Parts: sequence; structure tokens; C-alpha cells
Amino acid sequence: MADRKIQVFAYYFPNFHADPLNEAFHGKNWTEWEVARCARARFPGHNQPKVPLWGYEDESDPKVMARKIACAREYGVNGFIFDWYFSEEGSFRERALNEGFLPVSGDFPFALMWCNHRRANAHPAPYTGNIEIGSPAGVSPDKFEVMTDHIVKDYFSQPNYLKIDGKPYFSIFVPGVFLRMFGSAEAAAAALERFRAKARRAGFPGIHLHFNYDGLFHLFDGLEGRKPFADDDPLKNYRGTPADLVRLFGLDSTGAYNWSEHCTDFNGFPRIDAELLRQDYLRFLESHPDGVFTLPYSPTVTTGWDPSPRTVQSDMFERRDYPWTGVWEQSPAEFGAMLRAGAHYLKTRSDDNARILTIGAWNEWTEGSYLEPDTRDGYAFLEEVRSVFKPSK
Repeated sequence: MADRKIQVFAYYFPNFHADPLNEAFHGKNWTEWEVARCARARFPGHNQPKVPLWGYEDESDPKVMARKIACAREYGVNGFIFDWYFSEEGSFRERALNEGFLPVSGDFPFALMWCNHRRANAHPAPYTGNIEIGSPAGVSPDKFEVMTDHIVKDYFSQPNYLKIDGKPYFSIFVPGVFLRMFGSAEAAAAALERFRAKARRAGFPGIHLHFNYDGLFHLFDGLEGRKPFADDDPLKNYRGTPADLVRLFGLDSTGAYNWSEHCTDFNGFPRIDAELLRQDYLRFLESHPDGVFTLPYSPTVTTGWDPSPRTVQSDMFERRDYPWTGVWEQSPAEFGAMLRAGAHYLKTRSDDNARILTIGAWNEWTEGSYLEPDTRDGYAFLEEVRSVFKPSK
């Protein structure tokens, strides 16, 4: 087996710049820094607010993004996977990428994960859960064609776009929403093939298609008998197996955005025992040595989980649906141990393609998941990345 270098990619959450669709909810020049600033401790010992060491910067400023890129390079992060938003209204939260990142990115790689869930005013969300919806999840089939034209023309064409075996990497966050957009597995697969054809016409051998693990797992709930099909589930009349569906879609890899999908397995509130979570994830890796769903699996490592800033801070903090979940955090050393476990998994896996470890995330401050330095730990989490993936330094 060739000793292909492990690539470390951090997910990047672009909501720390002004966007017209956000301003329609919150007012001129609003960014999610306002949510981070207002956060407070919701129970004894709660580590809030989390304060960025670099201050509350505008990520659409190329000077700001240049520092982020330089820091990532210095500490062993090889690129960013941008959370990328596109709905019926068109693009959303795109200025961080277009105006901040691309003008200064040089050869620093990036890729897109299409966040195809609904656009909602959940920053912060009220206790009642009555959240105003800006646009529904997914897009129409016609808008999907517009979206993929935009992706191929404006992003795949960038020389520093992440490519695996020459194929631009593209991830879909909620596979179930994608399937429902087209009404059947066959129609969804045909849309993906049209997307690949556009990439081929642009000179690429195809697309490296990645589905989020959590969404893919739930997509297969009915096929594997874990849950009954809903009446309107497009897979209700599908007669194939999960492996058949993977082949039909032409999937190339899967992996998780963070560890949040595991949090519901534990009953801790307001705190989840992070050690139980780590052991659960290690067992998952050990039991899937060659990937999952017949696909290569990209392990992810997360610094912590705390979406409590995304709740109205004057409301009561009780167990409810997201964002009223248990929270957890770990020390830099514990984070480093999980990085080593993820690296070991990739080095021993028999498959040698898509050798990527993801970190969730570079900057999701209001979910308690970030590598950027804060006023409590400084650069300690970044130092762990460097110690594992740039040992010569």
C-alpha cells in the first residue's frame, strides 16, 4: 500500500460577515458574532462566553482571511471545506469565500459541502421552537441545474479546488433532503450524473461525491429495518440494498461533520461525558476498518460541542431539541489523542483513496467547535494538530 500523506481539512462555517439574507432577519451588518457576544454561562461551570483571541473579525476581509490561511498552514491544516449555502433565492453566506478567501488563497486548497437544510432564523432560537423559516430545505430540480452550473464554473475551475484523482470533491450535508428534491432514487441519481457530465465538459474526469455519514445512515434506516418508512419517503418503493443505492448514486466517500450525531446516545444534560463520547467513537473506528456502507470513511475530530449560544439567553435552558442539547468539551491533550486515533485509522485502512481527516470545525464558535485561538486556551488545540501532522516542525 502506498504511503499517501494524510490531508487535514477543517470545516469552515461562514457566518461571521454581513449577508443580505441575514440582515433581513436581524438588521444591517448583523453577523453571528452578535450571538457569540451575548452568550452566557447557563449552568455552574459552563464555559461561556467563548471569546476569540483575534477579536470579532470580518471574514469577508481578505486581510482577515489571509491570517486564517497562514495560521492553518503553520499548524498543519491543509485546507478548508466551506459550509456552502444555496437555496431557491440563490447563494447565501458566500462573501467569506468569494471576497475573503479566494483573492488571497493562492494554492491553499478548499472544497464545498452543500448545506442543503432549511434556512431558518435560529440564531438565536426561542424556547418555544417557533422558528421563522427563510426558505425550505433543498432546491427545485431546475434550481439544482443552476446551482451546479455555478459550482462548476466558479469553484471547480479554481486551481486550488480540492481534487481527488483529478475529480473535484463535493459533499452533500443532508442526503435525505437531496433525495426528496427529486422524488425517487433514480431521478436523484440522474441529476448527479448531469452534474458529473458538466464537470467532464469542463475538463475533469468526474466528481468525487461525498455524503455526510449521519444523513446517509438515516437514509438507510428503512432499507436496513431500523425504522419504518414514512408514507412520502422516496425510498419506500426502492427494492435495492444500501450498497445498491451507493452504486446508483456513484458515491465515493462518507464522513461526519462533527460528533454531534453521537450526542443523543448519552443522557447527560446539561453536560455529556466527553470520555464516553470518545470511547464510543473509537469503537466506531475499530469496527469499520475499511469504511462504512462500502465507502471509504473520513474520520473527523471535534474540539467540543456547545450550541447553547444559539438559544435565547433569557429563556430557560432545558433539555429540548437542538440547540437545547447537552454540551461537552475536552482538553487539548484529549483532542490530540483523538487526532492520533484518526491518523492511525487512515494509515491502517486498506483503501488508499480520499485519505482525509476532517476537523469540525475551524470556526463554529456558537457550537463550541473551533480551532481558532480563544482567550482561554490560546493556540493549544492548533498545537496538537501540528504535533500530530507536522512532527518535523
